[in-house]
Amino acid sequence: MTWDWFEALKKSAASGEKPTAIYTCPNTPIKCGGAPQKILYLSADHLKKEDLGANFVYATGTSKLFSIPKIEKSLSQVQKRYDKITNKFRHNLISIDVKQKVATFEETYEIQGAYDADLEEYDVTEENRMVEMPYDFIHVVPPMGPPQALVDSKLGWQKGTAKGWLEVDMESLQHRRYKNVFGIGDVCGIPMGKTGGSARHHGPVTVGNLVAQVEGKVLKEKFDGYTVCPLKVEYGEIILAEFNYEGLAPSFPFAVEKPRFIWWVFDLYMLKPMYWHLMLRGWM
Repeated sequence: MTWDWFEALKKSAASGEKPTAIYTCPNTPIKCGGAPQKILYLSADHLKKEDLGANFVYATGTSKLFSIPKIEKSLSQVQKRYDKITNKFRHNLISIDVKQKVATFEETYEIQGAYDADLEEYDVTEENRMVEMPYDFIHVVPPMGPPQALVDSKLGWQKGTAKGWLEVDMESLQHRRYKNVFGIGDVCGIPMGKTGGSARHHGPVTVGNLVAQVEGKVLKEKFDGYTVCPLKVEYGEIILAEFNYEGLAPSFPFAVEKPRFIWWVFDLYMLKPMYWHLMLRGWM
């Protein structure tokens, strides 16, 4: 399906008129935060190889390209490789009129108010408005959340931005109110960790602390917030963004913000055997 979409986009671009292609990212946590940009850059590169282009629009519910400044700066440079890419920050997809090919977004923007002489700054308030964007092609990453069974239980956070996600301590992964409950994986309501790489690091922490809890010992294992986001920026190059609660956390002595061919090879040939043979497998 994705390849068909790429080919249809290329055919449209080759017709003589630049198509408008929109790529969305919701304002919720998602599994693999870089996924919306991966498809943007890979499809842009697919056209570039044929000397074709499009009006690319990246509409995201977030306020920036990436949370880590060095990675964001690198992604800004990546965007310059391709035909015009317009970033629409704080634009959250609300609905799509498929027949008319119009996507409606809720934009959050700031309004400057009166000047506060004591603080020496202007008062700023946030407002929302609906914005319609016509498109020829659209790639949608849906909003994501915890399982409804967890949301309806007493185990999830009861308020705040993490409402509904499992209420665990960000380091011990032990539930903050129910000490016999531990979390692992995407369900955890912590600042980082909705990637497979994070779950791999959760494992030893959860197991070690669970055993310690059963034996009545002090919980010593700590999750440092490690997460990894392999950003495919073109065919043959990946930015392997590794970071934790403190900032960048590379596993190898390389500048993680730089696109590299070696990470493409790693992703293509090594990741699958690592997943199946070196990580815990699950069954339904």
